[in-house]
Amino acid sequence: LLVTPGNLYLEGTLLLNANIDLERVRPEDYDPTIHADFDVVFVDRVIPANLAKAGDFVFVDPSGEHSPWEVRGQVNDPIITTYRKSHPLRRWIGMRDVNIGSASSLKLGKGDTVVASAFGTPIVVTRDEERRRMVALAFDVRNSDLPLRVAFPVLMINLVDYFQLDSS
Repeated sequence: LLVTPGNLYLEGTLLLNANIDLERVRPEDYDPTIHADFDVVFVDRVIPANLAKAGDFVFVDPSGEHSPWEVRGQVNDPIITTYRKSHPLRRWIGMRDVNIGSASSLKLGKGDTVVASAFGTPIVVTRDEERRRMVALAFDVRNSDLPLRVAFPVLMINLVDYFQLDSS
């Protein structure tokens, strides 16, 4: 499921994968009772107040009062400097030279793992809770050149696989 006010980069990339049956819904139309059976929910920028308390989620540029991560400010033109080398989200990709206009500075919490950072600012983070597993990309992909790179569709596959391979 893709919960978004509109993001052709995310939608197009997920639609191109023959192994993904994608449904798109606007944030105001999201209903956790109707949308409870999706394997992975991608939440793009606007986080619904009634987001399910269980499941697997990918947050793109999470912010606002309903975000699982508190945003402590913005970092302009972050340069990814550090990676967790063996993390499954990094399989077959590098992101060191990705140009990002700005990223949110996310406050890390219990169960967080930083997968990639820019001089100490987390850019890609995972969080495991009792009933919910989450990944955050701390930037809006539309404000970067990531969607123009081969790494982007591979990252989308890695994100889905991260949850699916771990849950089997």
